[in-house]
Amino acid sequence: MACEFRVKAIDPVSDVVRAISCECERNGLQFRGDDEAGTIRGKGVHVSYSVSGDNVLIKVHKKPFFISCGMIENEVKSKSSEFGIRFLGRM
Repeated sequence: MACEFRVKAIDPVSDVVRAISCECERNGLQFRGDDEAGTIRGKGVHVSYSVSGDNVLIKVHKKPFFISCGMIENEVKSKSSEFGIRFLGRM
């Protein structure tokens, strides 16, 4: 089952994407994307995102079985200020 989240970009979307790209690189994940859409892959994870205005839909397609959607939600919330986003909710 996929996990889906909505966030709002507080900083410009290009800055949010750059911050997430850098975090992926630091953690050995492959980031491919731009200000409209993209993917993150590696270490048993496959995530996609799409941007509409300043709203971002994040969809976790694949994750290790021992990582819950709640754990991912908490991680997104904990990185909110670093990434320039505000968590809006789980879909």
